[in-house]
Amino acid sequence: MTYSDNYYQILQVSPHVSQDMIETAYLRLLNFYPSDIYANREYIDKINEAYEVLSDPYKRNLYDDQFRPTGREEEAGAVHSLEAAYNVSADLPTVRPWVRYFARLFDFYVSTIFFFFICVTSFESYDTRLSYAVTNFIDNTPQLLSGMVLIAGWLFLEAGFLKTLATTPGKWLLGIKLQRLDGSNLPYSIGLARGFRVFVQGIGLGIPIIGLITLILSYNKLSKTGSTSWDNRYHVLVTHDKLHPLKVSLFIGLFILSVFMMG
Repeated sequence: MTYSDNYYQILQVSPHVSQDMIETAYLRLLNFYPSDIYANREYIDKINEAYEVLSDPYKRNLYDDQFRPTGREEEAGAVHSLEAAYNVSADLPTVRPWVRYFARLFDFYVSTIFFFFICVTSFESYDTRLSYAVTNFIDNTPQLLSGMVLIAGWLFLEAGFLKTLATTPGKWLLGIKLQRLDGSNLPYSIGLARGFRVFVQGIGLGIPIIGLITLILSYNKLSKTGSTSWDNRYHVLVTHDKLHPLKVSLFIGLFILSVFMMG
């Protein structure tokens, strides 16, 4: 059977994505046209057709076969990558692993400074001895342990931001938005569960060596498939707007200031 349409382009995914990502991409695209479905009937029909083929492993394999080199082409040394055959690179959704990483780092730094400020000023106005005890505890707690506690604490705030605004301060400055596939904001429980999964699988509990390994693995998965395991698990759609020069400048300034204050 020969297929004339480029189904990977229609669903805006790489030919190497998993079956789960095929479904995620399909639901995401359908969500773009809920209010004007009849005006977009032709395109929606193409989306459904592409999903029908690519969601079935057998049909997908038949579809892929028509782009693979034949025996004679292989003997001649022809190498056809799936990306070249389907020409999907220009149509892939925006994926910015480093932007997501620095947005999360920014949120952690700013929330930590805010936490210290609130604790110290609040306790000072109430009891100077209590303020001294808190700051002394922080100063004498091993950095690794205090870092893990602070990151875990931020996750509860992050879930609140995602529930109400679908973004966080760092993500907002860099044009990142997190929503469910139906376009709604994440429930608090989902945002919190996703955050803890990022904490464990994405940054390795903040432990240097483990964190480096998990970051590399997460970066590779996000770069190749366009999504992370925690976003797939909770059916979260991460979108990126164009970077705004003013917001980026503000982000850089505040990030440098927060690093200086953390030091």
